[in-house]
Amino acid sequence: MKTFMGRRRFFITFCFTIFITITLPVLGSENPEESPLMLWSIEDEDTTLYLMGTIHILPSSFTHAFPYYRVATMADYLALEVDISTKDSADRMVTLLQTKGMYPQGKSVEDDLPPQLLHDVKDFFGASSWNQFKQLRPWALNFALIEAGQFANTGLGDGHEQWLFQQASQAQVLEVEGVDAQVRALASLSLKDQIGLIRASLNEGQNFQEELERMVEVWQEGDLEQLTLEMEELKSPTMAQILLFQRNHVMADKAVEYLNTLAGTVLMAVGCGHFLGEQGIPALLEEQGLTVKRLYSSDF
Repeated sequence: MKTFMGRRRFFITFCFTIFITITLPVLGSENPEESPLMLWSIEDEDTTLYLMGTIHILPSSFTHAFPYYRVATMADYLALEVDISTKDSADRMVTLLQTKGMYPQGKSVEDDLPPQLLHDVKDFFGASSWNQFKQLRPWALNFALIEAGQFANTGLGDGHEQWLFQQASQAQVLEVEGVDAQVRALASLSLKDQIGLIRASLNEGQNFQEELERMVEVWQEGDLEQLTLEMEELKSPTMAQILLFQRNHVMADKAVEYLNTLAGTVLMAVGCGHFLGEQGIPALLEEQGLTVKRLYSSDF
């Protein structure tokens, strides 16, 4: 498994499988000084909780704006989807892929993929390499596709999480979900949805960096309304339910837990898709009676 999965690639790939089926438009801002940020804040008597929507992989030329630097350096706690401060999560991920991501002996992905898609996937990997991938279940095979193709682009760098980890060097790292929960979510997708991920990866692979750059521009503009409209174009409602909405409730509960149990400044950073619409984290927290403030460049 380690031949195609780097230490951090699993965490990056997990979020991007959500966005790879979406075409994001390039948006403009009339007043950059008043640009909405992918940042929210909640305060109580002894805690300030910042919520940040992230992208798990970025162009290597990406520059972080001052507000994000300011919040990261103030943080006493940095809460990420997965704890990247040790190799334990990466080791656990490899174990889970070997136990949950592979077919039993005598069966392979060749039994489940439609003939034309199977032909395309085998052609992508090449005949000499196919044997090392065909035992992977479709959701795990999708990781291999992204790793072998899209992530080979030399213009890509680490995502927001790695940068935040470096800036918040004095903060205690907390884990919002963990690898087990993320693998469990992917493994619970229907075969149809898993196959859909593979189709999307193959279709978008050649334009990966272009799509990523467009996504980053939208993120920088902070247009949640447009992002929500685009997210509604997900081909499978069940995929959105499993990869987004169910996890949003878990993340919102974690945010409340941090407010109730921690003192100081907490920065909770998870994929930006989790902040959208009536089932997004801010809306779920407001339903619990909390005051959630969207932050703007002018706040800093």
